[in-house]
Amino acid sequence: MDAGPNLVVPFHLVGGIFDRAYPDGDMTHWLRDVQTTDVPPGGAAIFDARFPVRGVYGFVNHAFANAERGEIGTLLVGNAHGAMSH
Repeated sequence: MDAGPNLVVPFHLVGGIFDRAYPDGDMTHWLRDVQTTDVPPGGAAIFDARFPVRGVYGFVNHAFANAERGEIGTLLVGNAHGAMSH
């Protein structure tokens, strides 16, 4: 979800590919095999991803000025721990 009020969030999965991304949370319309999808202000999206190996994967706001302000996170896949490996 992008709470806004006025900037698009280009949501990016580091080291992975979204199997499907559902813009606006619309389960009848999807994009396949993308790394980055825009989430509009006041909007939301749903993302499906598979990871071939366990590890620590990052996600960021691909507008890197915002990522540097803290719009980043990590996904722990499997029994993973430690720092991002991608």
